[in-house]
This record gives sequence, structure tokens and C-alpha cells, in this order.
Amino acid sequence: MRNVAIGLLILILGSVIVQPLIEIVNLGREKIILSSAIITSARSAKDRSLEYKFQRDLNAVVNEKLFAEYFADAFLKSMNLSLMSLDGVNEYRFKPQNDKYNDIIVTLDFAEPGDGISDQYVTVVKMKAETEYKFKTKAMQLVEKMGINKKNTLVEERTLVLSIKN
Repeated sequence: MRNVAIGLLILILGSVIVQPLIEIVNLGREKIILSSAIITSARSAKDRSLEYKFQRDLNAVVNEKLFAEYFADAFLKSMNLSLMSLDGVNEYRFKPQNDKYNDIIVTLDFAEPGDGISDQYVTVVKMKAETEYKFKTKAMQLVEKMGINKKNTLVEERTLVLSIKN
């Protein structure tokens, strides 16, 4: 009887320890998915929004409106989202089509500094995606509903530097 009690105690304590570890693995996976969606969307938008008339002088001038449209289109397709609204000039709110994520807010900031060496223009695009993390395990969902834990925000920031080299 004592061995059965010890076995049950180990089983209960093991599940209490393992569930947060599983949640950490899920969190890492979600961060990788969000990061790769931003990277591939930015790469797609970069290729399609560079203005060709400036490329002859090796200037990387980007049409910001086209970049934002192509980025939003590629981002929503890669993560199975739908575009809810434009909150600002370059701020987009995406809603998931399934209940896998919470709403994702993506902000794009553009800057066109010179490269410091020549008269070339280099475009820098800062991309930031934010969403409240949705817990996957039942224990962590219960903790979130009880209000013990604060809201966990998943933030991914990337910087894309566009330059043309001869």
C-alpha cells in the first residue's frame, strides 16, 4: 500500500513539474513560428517593393505603401490570419481564422538614412509583432483564468536593412 501511495505522489508531482516545461517548449515553438513568418513576409515584400528607377544609382528606395501591403498579405497567408484593421499609418491588426492565437498587432517603421560612406540611400525597416500568448496546457490555462499570472505578451522584433551593392 505504501508503494502505491508513493507511486501516486510521484505521478502527481511529475505532472505538476512537466506541464510548465511543456508550456515553455510550446512558447519557444510559437516564437519561432512568429519569427519565421515575419522574416519570410519581409523578404517577399522587399523583393516586390523596391523602386527600380533608383536602383541604377544603387539606392535602395522602397515604396512604403507597397511594402506594407505585400508584407501584410504574405504575413496573413503564412499564419492563416485575416486582416482586421489598420490602426495607424503602418500598424496592422490580424485576427486568426482558427482559435490558435490571439490578435496579432504588427507595426512597420521605415527610415532612409545614408550609408555614411557614399551618397547611397539605405532603407531600414523595423518590424514588430505583438500578441498575447495563449496557453496550451490545461494547468496554465487554469492559472491564467484565476488571475494569478499577468498576461504574457509574445513580442518579436526584426530589422531589415535594404541596400544595393554593385
